[in-house]
Amino acid sequence: MKKRLASALLLLTALVASLSTRENAQVANPPSRGLREPVSTGNIQCDRNWLSTRSANLISPSGITASVELRGKMLVGKTTDDSRCETTWILHLAGKGTSQTIVLDTRDDELYYEHVFEMDGWSRNGSLLLLSQILTAGDWDETTPPCL
Repeated sequence: MKKRLASALLLLTALVASLSTRENAQVANPPSRGLREPVSTGNIQCDRNWLSTRSANLISPSGITASVELRGKMLVGKTTDDSRCETTWILHLAGKGTSQTIVLDTRDDELYYEHVFEMDGWSRNGSLLLLSQILTAGDWDETTPPCL
């Protein structure tokens, strides 16, 4: 798993560098911005039949457009307790005239797990993209602390 994720990150870095070069968009000193809300997919839950969601676009300082997608697939077992949820984490990148879709991870989890995929932001020069895979077990009322 770690080896596959590391390979995907190296591929992503190379791809972003390649798209940036093709764009010929040099950003000398992009303005500093404070941390913004992440751009996120919705929640995937196979037990509720929420099986596909895609985020809005996030555009880098060098003009590369990125979006993330989650796809869920119910893996039916012999009994309800044996059923599983296969989740695929996908990154879409596009520059002028070029596009690339990268499957970053595929997971086979318990049916009731909740999944969200976020883009936290681009680096200043637009060569790196920070992504977050969020996975929780149980219902929201079991995983979210109560407000007092």
